[in-house]
Amino acid sequence: MKIGIIGLGHLGRSLLQGLLCSGIAPDEITAYNRTASVCDAVCEKFGIDATGDPGYVVETSDVIFFVTKGAALEELSESIPSKAYAGKTVVSFMAGIRPEKLESACPGAEIVVAMPTVSIADCTGIIAHTKAPENVSQLFKRLGYSFETTAAGGAIGLVRDGDRIEIDIPARSIRVLLSEDELERRRQEELARGDKAFTPPFRVREVSKSLKIYAKMVSSADKGAVREI
Repeated sequence: MKIGIIGLGHLGRSLLQGLLCSGIAPDEITAYNRTASVCDAVCEKFGIDATGDPGYVVETSDVIFFVTKGAALEELSESIPSKAYAGKTVVSFMAGIRPEKLESACPGAEIVVAMPTVSIADCTGIIAHTKAPENVSQLFKRLGYSFETTAAGGAIGLVRDGDRIEIDIPARSIRVLLSEDELERRRQEELARGDKAFTPPFRVREVSKSLKIYAKMVSSADKGAVREI
């Protein structure tokens, strides 16, 4: 599997170091940075292929990590042929970029949105991510502890005091021990509450205006929890 990294800033270099630390061979990684001196330094230090051409990275990789500022996505898209993404997986470490925008910028690619810590550099990081194919999930596990964010319509909003929770560490899973019928009954009960659905029924809380605005603008966790502006 060939891995591409778009962006060699602090987080991009942490990703590179973590992949190498986990046992990925240097010749399996290609990276892009717009600054030639950065490419030269990375080539010399880590022995990978680094270039100033993002299109080359996408065309020669199976999994492409975007580790740049979100504002750079449009500029990068102009330098990468649309057909280059077909059948590949794009992993976004970019803050504030919605999956829909990535799908438009990377046609034909499977999109994964992830939020890592910089400690992925020594494979002790924590990575929250949206649904990912098995090969990408395995890469995340190499970099530390990873977990898939709750899918829309999941059970987390239906858990109540006294429910039993099963945590399987080897399988990296957590689930509430309730039948599908009971979960559906609770879901319908919540939906019947209208605007107050999935909110604590007995909590009295003063919510600031800024938090109310944020709550109205932010997307759900399965879409990266980014603001919808």
